[in-house]
Amino acid sequence: MPNTIREWRGVVAEICWTPGLGRFTAAGIRGYTITRTASRGLTVRATVLLSDAYKLAQRPLTFVIPVRLGKPPHQRDAEFCYPIESFDLRDSALTATLGPRIRGTHAAMPFHRPDPRSPIHVIG
Repeated sequence: MPNTIREWRGVVAEICWTPGLGRFTAAGIRGYTITRTASRGLTVRATVLLSDAYKLAQRPLTFVIPVRLGKPPHQRDAEFCYPIESFDLRDSALTATLGPRIRGTHAAMPFHRPDPRSPIHVIG
């Protein structure tokens, strides 16, 4: 019997480098699956669209998920943040171990969703 307790999926997320003041996007995520197991805690598998090698080498890193809270007409955009304890990035495949959700950050900074009609610019 597998020890998977819960699994959830999403489309958009980002990895942020959060030094003392400020927050910098280290990687953009398109498609992820988070699995909670009794033995390993939270594990995320994701596809990275764009990344900054310098920012990914910094610490601390945070996995940021945009969410919409509440029911209409009282909905508000917020985010759930999980500290990244360790990660492996090969080509565009990310596997990471996450710590427990950082409480009190869900409304700290609004998540800016890109306009789906805007082009994606790849530099490099």
